[in-house]
Amino acid sequence: MGSLDPDTDFVKPGEQVIEQPTLSEEERKTFIDALLIGQMSKTVDVFGHQVLIKTLTVDLELQVAQILRPWENTVGFPKAYKTASVAASIYEIDGVPFYTPILPTDKTEIVANKFEKLKAYYPAFVDGVYLKLTEMEQSMIEVLEKLGKSSG
Repeated sequence: MGSLDPDTDFVKPGEQVIEQPTLSEEERKTFIDALLIGQMSKTVDVFGHQVLIKTLTVDLELQVAQILRPWENTVGFPKAYKTASVAASIYEIDGVPFYTPILPTDKTEIVANKFEKLKAYYPAFVDGVYLKLTEMEQSMIEVLEKLGKSSG
């Protein structure tokens, strides 16, 4: 038995051949992270500091929403949203864990405590991390869109 040619051996006469997308190595990693693991993480440079960030799960997004209640319908809401989102996404700065609970704590308190800690940072840093987080999320969306367009 000879080798199979996927372009001719599995296509019935009259069927259209759909080209498979070609992904770069970075796009392939993004795709695997997005679909198989469900999370992306990346160490990004923000003003000379190496910051490990991860995309947010639905649970973390809901915790961010809880944190935002005091700022609803205020001019501070956009800054509170950015700060809470960044707090939930940061895991390390320059190789040091951003937040480590002293005592065992409810996981829902961790994001609130990270938010309280991050409020002491300056807006330029928070905005810089937020920009990197949104860029990472956008790269995942672009890869998924590329795959969606090619799969019909």
